[in-house]
Amino acid sequence: MKFWRIFAAAVVVGLTIPTSVALADDDDDDDDMGPGGINCAEETNKALRTDLTVCPGFMDYTNTFVGNGFPFENSSFFFSSFRNQYLYPSSIFVATSAYACTVESMSARSVSFVGGSTNVYASFTNGDPSFIELSGSNPGSLLPTFALNSNSQNICTMTGTDATPLVIGNRTGIRGSVVSNCTSCILGDAECPLGNIEAPLDATWGDGPMWDMKISVGTGNSGAGVWDTSDTTFGTPPCEGGTPQRAFGSSTFANPNHLTTALGVDGFDFVWVFQGLAPPPPATVEQQIKEIIRLLLTPEALRCSGLDLTPGNGKIEDDPIAFPNGANWDPVQPTVTTGQPKTGDELVDGLRSAGFRP
Repeated sequence: MKFWRIFAAAVVVGLTIPTSVALADDDDDDDDMGPGGINCAEETNKALRTDLTVCPGFMDYTNTFVGNGFPFENSSFFFSSFRNQYLYPSSIFVATSAYACTVESMSARSVSFVGGSTNVYASFTNGDPSFIELSGSNPGSLLPTFALNSNSQNICTMTGTDATPLVIGNRTGIRGSVVSNCTSCILGDAECPLGNIEAPLDATWGDGPMWDMKISVGTGNSGAGVWDTSDTTFGTPPCEGGTPQRAFGSSTFANPNHLTTALGVDGFDFVWVFQGLAPPPPATVEQQIKEIIRLLLTPEALRCSGLDLTPGNGKIEDDPIAFPNGANWDPVQPTVTTGQPKTGDELVDGLRSAGFRP
């Protein structure tokens, strides 16, 4: 919890806060020392969370257009084979990095009022396997010819045959949401990690990662789910960092060349839910009260705290501050200033909440 909130809370409960402080060194590095020589260091531990979404706008977003089977289709006869590609611009991950450090899996999320399904993918009639592939160095915009969107920067491929089918099941996410997961993969959804996203994606990813899905529905299915998607075709894009794209092939009923040529390119990408390392979420009111009490009972705790000292970069950070070095910063609020440099806390650089639906 940020120390200025502690000071504010202390004033509320009628405590006397020292008004005269001696300035410590102003470099605000990890070697800042508090009273008694206490080293003040940043806590770098991060938690592995499974409720994150690519682009913050998808955290509490649900699709209002029903009937979308993609990304995991599940039909029969001339509807049983599909080819879809999903491109997520690299710029989206800049916004995602405000609350996540790594992307280590891929899942889709069912719409709020539809349950999950088991989706089994096996061999095509010519013997080719079904596959879900993650690749990089893609063009900035998808083209209707699927082969023109492919590249040599393959990151991973999940395959399914008649002998060893690819099975996409589901798990229960937070607050009862339904999220897909690979039940036939050795590492589950973690088969295709994107990796670290704290810095802009490197040249491997080019203009963004792309999911290429060429699948043939096998036996053992339990019905198709309806998955949350983006809404850029009919409304405002929910992704602050950019606009995802989908090249959709549909089925042989609508498109005889569905495995080679898309019917079109639109903005109906699925909501990419993932697990990844992330900083802890904001403290609840109850946690903040407990922290205030702890600080009141333990004066030594006031020797070290944290502020976001890099304002304006869209990320919440915890730079170590040794008491009384906080006097060198302005941790108040946008409408009140002490004339000192402002912090990311004051500018509300970012949030650590993954929303309520993933």
